[in-house]
Amino acid sequence: MDEAIKLTGVSASLFVASWCNLDCTYCNIPKHNKLISEQHQKIIEDIVAVTPFIDRLTLLFGDRLESISHWGSEPTLTLGYFRDFYAKAVEVFPNLKDISLSSNFMTNPEVISNFILRDLPQEKRLTLSIQMSLDGEEKITEVNRGKGTTEVIQNHIVKFIENLNVADSIPHEVELCFKSTMNKDQYQDLINEDNMAKHYQFFDNLIERMDQANKNGNVRFATGVDPTMVCPDKYTKEDGINLSLFYDKVRELRERKLFKYVVPSLVSYSEAYRKLLKFKDELFTKASMFTCSAGDTQFGVSEYLHPCHDTFYLPYDEVQDAIRADQGRINASREAENVDSGRTSMAAATMTKSINGLTQHEADKYQYLQRGFHDFTKFKNSYGVASILAMANCGQVSECYKDPEFAILLSMMASMRHSCPTGNIQYSGSLLLTDMAFFKLFGNGLLESFIKEGLE
Repeated sequence: MDEAIKLTGVSASLFVASWCNLDCTYCNIPKHNKLISEQHQKIIEDIVAVTPFIDRLTLLFGDRLESISHWGSEPTLTLGYFRDFYAKAVEVFPNLKDISLSSNFMTNPEVISNFILRDLPQEKRLTLSIQMSLDGEEKITEVNRGKGTTEVIQNHIVKFIENLNVADSIPHEVELCFKSTMNKDQYQDLINEDNMAKHYQFFDNLIERMDQANKNGNVRFATGVDPTMVCPDKYTKEDGINLSLFYDKVRELRERKLFKYVVPSLVSYSEAYRKLLKFKDELFTKASMFTCSAGDTQFGVSEYLHPCHDTFYLPYDEVQDAIRADQGRINASREAENVDSGRTSMAAATMTKSINGLTQHEADKYQYLQRGFHDFTKFKNSYGVASILAMANCGQVSECYKDPEFAILLSMMASMRHSCPTGNIQYSGSLLLTDMAFFKLFGNGLLESFIKEGLE
């Protein structure tokens, strides 16, 4: 094996599955492609062989690795193959302490519980963070994920927790959180007060079942269930107004205290603003505090080096052809535009590097490029402010953003909340330029609500 490359990161996002047992409308990964099925089988072979995965991680991180996340399409489809890998990994990476994955919970829940109770090494206590993808009640989830999925996902989540509570204690820490995703039409439908209350009540009922199943307290779970919007999409001024109206309804529900477990807050958006205020003095000295971890503390790993899991499919021309032909999804037309314009190929060439034969010099150049995204805050906000001032003058964002001080708040919040260098290249052609759709999304009432709430 080659001498270890000195990457700055301590967290690896592994490409562990290229197949999925769902076909969600908002997913930007094309399904049923021949390359994807062949690649999935190759991934399984590499996991079972152990050495390919361990060698890649050792080359990139030495023995410093602290965290591993399972990504791809549906990570639970290969979870049962990882026993030998983790037996080796805890020896090779003595600092390893965290494992995470996101699942649609359509797989037999025993696969995940067996991974925790049987397949992971028992001599070292690890923390497992599991994101549960569930969008809401039937009329939302089944539009997005398919008929019958709502009940299956709920039952599998509860069964998983029951499996982990058979004994008084378990060998590892387990933390669960929900990920609810909706398209802009579904957001607009929820603005109706009854519909919004039903959304939160749906999750409140499910969390009650989870709480009852967690009889020995072997699992911790967060009760945040605020929906996030499909990203990317072609957001307009009207979508921003609707998001602001949505937050107004969220505040009304929160004040009424209708639910036993959940507290409506839209925290995934409001937290970006609160963080901006709390750490504003660090904005230009520790800029990476306000960006995602991709290409900073975390790198994605397949046969290529990536900033994160977002680029796992980009190096393969066959997948780009499948994206162009895949027109049945919410954001399919925009994804196809990116392929046709060459921006997807640009992102692939810029953000992915073959690990085979990778030299320290090439790795340093790659990291230098990533640092440009994380560190050049003034440049990103100069572009953002100029764009927002122009948008305010032509009515695409609220008039208050004609004031440069308000404009810079909007620019920073949008770049923080949607901090994706790969997405920036795909939608603007530069990793430093935030997609203007997010200025429209946050700049038509939502940020003003956060500001007013803070002043109050």
